[in-house]
Amino acid sequence: MVFLSCASIRAGLMDGEVTVEVKNYRGESEYFRAAGSESSQKEAQFIEVGVIHQDPKTSAYLVELPMETDSGARRIWVPASAIVVNEPSFA
Repeated sequence: MVFLSCASIRAGLMDGEVTVEVKNYRGESEYFRAAGSESSQKEAQFIEVGVIHQDPKTSAYLVELPMETDSGARRIWVPASAIVVNEPSFA
């Protein structure tokens, strides 16, 4: 599983919803809404994303977000430092 670090998670427009802020490769903010409560999301400042591609020159990742952003993007480029890979353990 691959996770993207969030810049912030705030209360959403409706109950049971949060507004998530992530930073793209250029450091610009992208916002989208997600299900959940702000209190349950404060500890986990990461969201699960799908990795589409990694640029070999910049090491940036093209990721697919769980929801469309306010700007209309579903995929964004993010810095490699914002990605966390949770490798499964084989016991």
